[in-house]
Amino acid sequence: HKLYRYVSEHTAEYWARTFMTEFRNCHTNKPHLSKLPKLNINKVVKAYERAKNRLIISDYDGTLMRIQTLPQLATPAPAII
Repeated sequence: HKLYRYVSEHTAEYWARTFMTEFRNCHTNKPHLSKLPKLNINKVVKAYERAKNRLIISDYDGTLMRIQTLPQLATPAPAII
């Protein structure tokens, strides 16, 4: 499996560095995020500050839904959004 091989062949430092690079690219380029509604950052921050428990999920492919053959096919179900 491609993801297992990636994790077993790279260090945590390498993973963190590449993750942050890809995360920044997603924020800058956003071509695959066009289907997602834009959140009001002020409402998000206020809700986060008021919350007693917090959970941030940055990936759901294989966690909240089945793994897809292509990352762009891994879109959340309407119930998750």
